[in-house]
Amino acid sequence: MTQNNLPPNEKERLQALRDYNVLDSLPEKAYDDIVKIAAQITDTPAALISLVDENRCWFKAQLNIEGSEAPRDTAFASRVVLNPDEPFIVEDAAADARFSDTPFVTGTPSMRFYAGTPLVNEDKHVVGSLCVIDYKPRKLTPEQIATLKTLAEQVVAQFELKKRIKEVEYLNDRLEKSNAEMESFSYTVSHDLKSPLRTIKGFSEIFAEDYEDKVDAEGKKILSRITGAVDKMGGLIEDILALSRLGRSEMKKENLHISEMTAAWFRDADLPEKYSVKVADGLQLHGDRGTTEAALHNLLENAVKYSSKEKNPQIIVEEIDFDGQKFISVRDNGTGFDMQYAKDIFRPFKRMHLEKEFPGTGIGLSLVKKVIDRHGGEIFYESEKGKGAHFWFRYG
Repeated sequence: MTQNNLPPNEKERLQALRDYNVLDSLPEKAYDDIVKIAAQITDTPAALISLVDENRCWFKAQLNIEGSEAPRDTAFASRVVLNPDEPFIVEDAAADARFSDTPFVTGTPSMRFYAGTPLVNEDKHVVGSLCVIDYKPRKLTPEQIATLKTLAEQVVAQFELKKRIKEVEYLNDRLEKSNAEMESFSYTVSHDLKSPLRTIKGFSEIFAEDYEDKVDAEGKKILSRITGAVDKMGGLIEDILALSRLGRSEMKKENLHISEMTAAWFRDADLPEKYSVKVADGLQLHGDRGTTEAALHNLLENAVKYSSKEKNPQIIVEEIDFDGQKFISVRDNGTGFDMQYAKDIFRPFKRMHLEKEFPGTGIGLSLVKKVIDRHGGEIFYESEKGKGAHFWFRYG
């Protein structure tokens, strides 16, 4: 192979070829079909997809061609990579001084006609060629050449698609590993924090009991704040543990009667009489019972909490049609929230209200979103300050 057969962007071209991760891969029907079509539309007996690396032309797909590769320094495809804009066509190789003494022409059968259309990526790097071959001199019509160009574009499109799929698979794998590590970290840290918190609370209670008559009002107030903070931290740790367990738990799907689960929760909640609760009959989902109960309970708890200051709080659980799909809907007429600040509403610790207004850890909706994501579903929401909140979700 002479230096004249190397394009000026050879280093970048080879990297583009390696990025496709297609060299020495197994045969694939999509490429086999393309070479068959190329031969049919040009009325030639042989065709192939040839990828040009440092020393060889390797055949990704071939029709009536022996072997799986050819030396680059003698192969016709080595010329194709020199020009990304036009096909390389030799109408009669025996009459062409560049090729008349090569093994492809002097051997049996003797290759006489060659048309190689460059496989060009978006950066104008030619990774190989779509070739048609005949054993007699011939010419191609402009229409045939145009069709070969279209087929070559389809080959590159297949390469790009598989490359993108591999990239997505890699990123998904990294994300899953990262999430697993984060869940494990959260579980370990949260679990380890429980012991010192229990110690603090225990000593606080002992102190309050044994030294009650020796502490003034201000001291008792401070002590109360300590125990309150410990209880709050304990609740936060429990919520973080619940969120981390969710990612580690095994999913066992079954038909779930959401109406019955919801009605049971309201019975156990024993709400004040001022609440008006409506639960539609026949609500169902197919999913994991434990995680679904956790998500549903969080949505119901929020509806109760954020409507608690209303004179006549109302909560409605029903099925609605949205974008051509059936969704489970949880709606209340409570305090609501401003949608312009709700972009990250499912992010852990995101709060839409001050702690002094409505106590909470900001974990509940994160748990809800995680449950729905694990079921391949989706959740939407809308709200307006002073006019309640509406969440609706479905499983995939």
